[in-house]
Amino acid sequence: MLDVFSVTSPIFMIVFIGYFAIRFDVISKSSIKVLGIFVVNFFLFAYTAGSLIAFLFSLFIANKLLGKNFSTSTILGMGRVFPIVTLLDILL
Repeated sequence: MLDVFSVTSPIFMIVFIGYFAIRFDVISKSSIKVLGIFVVNFFLFAYTAGSLIAFLFSLFIANKLLGKNFSTSTILGMGRVFPIVTLLDILL
């Protein structure tokens, strides 16, 4: 149960911080559209590029330095990137 709470609590905290920021006029409603555009256009691209770089780096390390075959290297690379992609899926 504690594992579930430790994963979901940061997500709910971000939601509550956003709600209270709008509710108490810390952030104006018009700036939310700009923030959404920033997240979609920049952050998601950077996050995807980072995941791809982590996958390729892990693939290279497993294949060249550890001497694993390509299939095993691919699985190890996906294992490295899976937590990043899972976090992105939870946030969306």
